[in-house]
Amino acid sequence: MREFLARGYAAILTCIEEAHADPTWLGAPLTEELIVAFEQAGIDPCGERGEYHTFVYAGPLFSSPLAVRLGERLFLSGFQLIDIQSVPHT
Repeated sequence: MREFLARGYAAILTCIEEAHADPTWLGAPLTEELIVAFEQAGIDPCGERGEYHTFVYAGPLFSSPLAVRLGERLFLSGFQLIDIQSVPHT
């Protein structure tokens, strides 16, 4: 994840497992500070055990960052998810 960030990619957390992740992380941008918080909580920094999922919206392979906004928070069998909505270009 650190290499991902160092390469210029940007992501937000779109799903967290309630048993392992802090609910305030949902919808947060993936940062070095958040990776440290994952490690302190015993969460795999890459989310390899399903503790969290992300949406990548910017990076070197993108022609421009995707414009998105956070929508409704959903609760589903031990997980919290947040809806990602595209923002129309004007």
